Amino acid sequence: MRKILLLATFVALPVLGYSQIFQEDFDGNGPGIAAWTTIDADGLTPASGVDFITNGWNRIDRDGTDGGFGGPAGNYAAMSTSWYTPAGTSNDWLISPQIAISGASPTLYWDVKAQDPDYPDGYKIMLSPTGGNTVADFTVELYNTAGENSWWTSRALSLTPYIGQNVRIAFVNNSNDKFMLIVDNIKVDYTYVEPPITYCGPLSFIDIFGDPADEPITLVNFAGINNVTSNALGTGTSHEYFLSQTATVTQGQSYDITLKGNTGGNWENSFVVFIDWNQNGTLDDAGEVYEVTQTIQNSNGTDAIQAVHSITVPANALPGNTRMRVKNYTEPLMMIPASQLPV
Repeated sequence: MRKILLLATFVALPVLGYSQIFQEDFDGNGPGIAAWTTIDADGLTPASGVDFITNGWNRIDRDGTDGGFGGPAGNYAAMSTSWYTPAGTSNDWLISPQIAISGASPTLYWDVKAQDPDYPDGYKIMLSPTGGNTVADFTVELYNTAGENSWWTSRALSLTPYIGQNVRIAFVNNSNDKFMLIVDNIKVDYTYVEPPITYCGPLSFIDIFGDPADEPITLVNFAGINNVTSNALGTGTSHEYFLSQTATVTQGQSYDITLKGNTGGNWENSFVVFIDWNQNGTLDDAGEVYEVTQTIQNSNGTDAIQAVHSITVPANALPGNTRMRVKNYTEPLMMIPASQLPV
């Protein structure tokens, strides 16, 4: 199990910046596929329909003479097949050059798809902590799936445990009698946090008289966070951030979150929690939005009225610092992340 630290950013979050450590798009941005090591470890013969795959992995035009793979023409990607004659299981390795992992939160990003939805190739991503480029050097499994989506999918995973190391990363097609796996736009970035000045707003909530109408969250208690704040109404403070507050959670485990707030009278308020488990900066991906089923009513925020909800950490949640937002809302529109509110 890997530990995940949640940064408690209850309404406002910092802006993230990125600095690139490594990139490869197979179109000239990066060292090019010649700098990668390809290993055809299965030794099988590609079927006649995909016999342009000659090295386990090849650089192929996404809409060229070897077939249409979603295009556009002239845009190249790395491709591998698991369609063999006779049928068999692929064991084809695409191994990066050495990558020096640095920065506060280094992350591997890649775009990927399986070409045929009826025969979706799966794969795994392996890491060589020594920087070696033989199969035996890859002792760490970072990711695996039995079958990838048949549309272009952007994925990311943390490389934080390998800061300070020179590593290699391998994409391994390990599918049995499928079709084509396509990988593109591989990069490693590290992120840094800038001062929380403009992210998510500022928004202001006013009543019909133009006066501040914010109703504060007064308690967030979750996995080590026990953040108590003022219950004062109408202060004009619609966003607060608490980056020094962290919760420590573990993949696959469940934790209760307890929430309180001032409802400003005999009104019913609801809560929603957003947790960026895949660390892609988007707070409403599938599995990242938790609509708290309990509500609060007629509370001043300091009494015993509270809402409790269980949150299960996904098994594939990325380790490292992860952003969390908690919102108190009264209208369904307000359940979406603030950065997506219509203007």
